[in-house]
Amino acid sequence: MRLDLFLHLAGLVAASKDPNSAPPIEPTPDAARQNAFHIFNAIHSAMRQWGSSIHHNGLSAFRGTIPRGTLLSHGTPWGAKVPGGFEWLAFELEHSEAFAVGQPPPKRPERPEQDPPEGLELRDLAGREQMRLQQGDCPLEIDDPPREFCQGYLQTYIATRDLNILYVDGTSAGKGIMGTMDMQDYVIRDQDDDDLNSDPRRRPMMGDLVRAEDLCRFAKEHRVDGIVRMEIGFEIIYCDFNDGLEQVSALRQLLIRNVSGIKNFLNLYEWARAAAGRYDDIGGNRVLLDFSSMTSAWFYRVNLTNPDPKRPDLPRLSGLSREERGVLREDIRKMASRQGKGIDWQRNVADMIVNRFSHRLATLTREECGIDEFVSQIIIGTNVHVMAPTMTDRATPSDGFDREGMEMCSAFYLRPATLLKDQWAEQDELIYTAVSTVTSTICEAFFRIRQLVLEIEPLLAVTPYLVTSVSSHKLNKAVQEGKGILLELKKKLQWATWKKCEGCAVDEICFVAMYPFGREEDHFSPGCLNWTVLAGANDSVFYRRGYWF
Repeated sequence: MRLDLFLHLAGLVAASKDPNSAPPIEPTPDAARQNAFHIFNAIHSAMRQWGSSIHHNGLSAFRGTIPRGTLLSHGTPWGAKVPGGFEWLAFELEHSEAFAVGQPPPKRPERPEQDPPEGLELRDLAGREQMRLQQGDCPLEIDDPPREFCQGYLQTYIATRDLNILYVDGTSAGKGIMGTMDMQDYVIRDQDDDDLNSDPRRRPMMGDLVRAEDLCRFAKEHRVDGIVRMEIGFEIIYCDFNDGLEQVSALRQLLIRNVSGIKNFLNLYEWARAAAGRYDDIGGNRVLLDFSSMTSAWFYRVNLTNPDPKRPDLPRLSGLSREERGVLREDIRKMASRQGKGIDWQRNVADMIVNRFSHRLATLTREECGIDEFVSQIIIGTNVHVMAPTMTDRATPSDGFDREGMEMCSAFYLRPATLLKDQWAEQDELIYTAVSTVTSTICEAFFRIRQLVLEIEPLLAVTPYLVTSVSSHKLNKAVQEGKGILLELKKKLQWATWKKCEGCAVDEICFVAMYPFGREEDHFSPGCLNWTVLAGANDSVFYRRGYWF
């Protein structure tokens, strides 16, 4: 045996015996197959307000680009000057306007008895606010009584180059206790429960300045300009306002005195209407995601169950070991440095699948859906993948499961991606496994029902409108069984489209709970709400006692 081959084999044997030689987890096709429905929904909901509000515990991250020329806004009570260091940007003016409200200036913070630990100078909230004041034009000290207000500014910026971003999916700006920030806290920031509980500044509700500083430190290591997250609207934690942005305007906003509650300076209807305009798309190609960079906890065989027994529907990352989180963080690091556009699995694949089957499934599972309507839609919907028999051939469309038709149905909307297989990254293989599992499950359900119907009357494959001439008793039994199959399918798919309102009036919004606003019913059963309901309700059950708190 050649010496180099012997040494290679010896190395493989030694590595197999070394428990530390391999990572504790790795992305696998089996995990992608097992979590296929979650992966599909993450792709379909990415950078979309509606799906990301329904599936609000995101476990995935993507590399993306904000194109040159994109307009962004920043609301601040501190002044017209360009912020130094990191700050927040929004895509909608109403989003930033909510933060451009006049506020009482904070008093000078007293010097702490001990200097803060090295690297934590900006982690003191009062110190950070003081720095904001010094950069702005708000007076640093005003005598009481009465205390005056700093007038806020609505600043607008334009991207002077393509901006590199890291997008964390779901309602990742939701500073609550449901797990919306697990990917940021447990994985990217490498925090554990002891870290988050020992320092109040690190807790989800109180620690977003600390979090933003940590995220920007991570971003700068990988030439990322900012982190895109979502609450009621999409935002960017932008890490350096002096790089890649040009201020277009800085407009002083109304001076509001005697602010006693959030409803006095915020019209939820206007903000919600702006966010609702992004239910299905961020609009204007303002964020271009590289879906081939997708890095997701769903790609791994790990424990994603929620320790809260009241919400088993919400996945969590709190059950991962530190070693497992380390592997996921390293994969995000590699992804953050990735270059290229990749395959658009959302618009070219997932959207096409949802557009074809979402309305059909909603229609066919209604109690009011009768035998003739059900049978006709099943047969016509599957005939497009089947070689039709001649009108005189009654034996062909018969009694067996049409596997060839089912396989054609399963592969149909994947073809634009498979055509580019020579360009696939590792993530594309995993996404393909997940999406093909979803399409196979859908198509198998439809073709199973087709089989049930054609076993009763094969001629329906040729003339599905003859359903009324067939024994209603036999067909009714097949239809009820078919509806049961499709109801089980809907439970697996959990598409956010099925929670959308139908027929809202022009002065109404199909309102879903969007952090930090919304009631429980707005999450589980969104409905049409008008200006009267939303405009003055912000500090009632829509906010402080709502779904998120």
